[in-house]
Amino acid sequence: MKKILSALIVAFLGLSVSAAFAATTPKIIAAQLYADWCGSCKQMDPTYNAVQNQYADDPVVFIKFDRTDEKTSQKAELLASAIGFGKGYDEYEGTGKVLLIDNNSKQVFGILNKTHSAEQMAEIIDGALAGKNMMDTAGKGSPGQKGSAKGSAKGSSY
Repeated sequence: MKKILSALIVAFLGLSVSAAFAATTPKIIAAQLYADWCGSCKQMDPTYNAVQNQYADDPVVFIKFDRTDEKTSQKAELLASAIGFGKGYDEYEGTGKVLLIDNNSKQVFGILNKTHSAEQMAEIIDGALAGKNMMDTAGKGSPGQKGSAKGSAKGSSY
């Protein structure tokens, strides 16, 4: 029932979530913190999209938390709550990064940014799917650490 409700909320809000989320239970959620005005986001988009295409048949779901303006930020916050990541969403500000979230624990185990190549992103995701601890490789930082998670709501990080 929770999956159906989440899918309905996502459909109602018109947010981009890969179909894998509704069809299977993902092991990893790759959530891009995105905004139209974010230069780092635009640089990272082709890489993020290429990696997303690689995992179409794997238990990985790719979503975008759009923080372009107040309206899109509210939708993103609703999406985060719908997938059980509401509290975690509030901890990570800014844009220009991808949070790698363990779907079972809803804990961020890695943060990717524009400096990661598609190959590096895939290596980190493959390692996580294989059960390896990828925290150091993926640049895991706690909220508030410089260069990891906190940034101003409109400031790009990385």
